[in-house]
Amino acid sequence: MIFKPGNVLFNEGDPSPCMYYIVSGNVKVVRGNVELAIIGADDFVGEMGFLRTKPRSASVCVSTESKIEVRALCITNDNWNDVVQEHPNIGLMLAAKLADRLEKADERIVQQEQELKDAKDLIADNEPHELHEDGCECQSCVQGDTDN
Repeated sequence: MIFKPGNVLFNEGDPSPCMYYIVSGNVKVVRGNVELAIIGADDFVGEMGFLRTKPRSASVCVSTESKIEVRALCITNDNWNDVVQEHPNIGLMLAAKLADRLEKADERIVQQEQELKDAKDLIADNEPHELHEDGCECQSCVQGDTDN
């Protein structure tokens, strides 16, 4: 399939009858008004909804600023076996891409958890409090200032 700049492959909430393998070009993944990713050649889009038989979790389109059309292979339940016969490594490629995305999501969660902890620590360190428990690690207790 060929998609020109501005073309939409699918919209968030649509049914998921297929996934796409991007042969060339780049597509934009958007949820709401937030751009989640730019996906390029040798990658997949729509696989989450397709594999789980769930509605699309995001929209995918070719950027209107793109000067390059996107070539994509549409993979459905009906043609999956044919695609695997023509491209025997496609299943492993899909699994590797999913593992990469999971790893990146895990890294973002760890980073966000650390940022949240840092923000909570900053708030706690700046809030006056009178009762301190054993093991309190607020800035005042760590510095030995127990007057507040």
